[in-house]
Amino acid sequence: MTYVVIFLVIFRLENVDTDLVITSNYPLYRQDELEAIHQDDATVLSWMSRHPGLSRAELAMKAIVQNFEIVDWGLFDVAEDEDDA
Repeated sequence: MTYVVIFLVIFRLENVDTDLVITSNYPLYRQDELEAIHQDDATVLSWMSRHPGLSRAELAMKAIVQNFEIVDWGLFDVAEDEDDA
């Protein structure tokens, strides 16, 4: 069995009435990571802080979110869709 931690961010783009989803996953391969997710007293944040690979994956996702920018709003051309209706 393989476990994967999924980072998910949803941007609500109200002005074009849509959502944009960004995901990233981090597969758990190391035995200590697999054992840690099954501990009763483990919280997600404390677990993540003890596993450097997972912390790096979280930081990468944060960097993506902080630097995310929509350059071409024409990709969400709502006016054209409304004319077709």
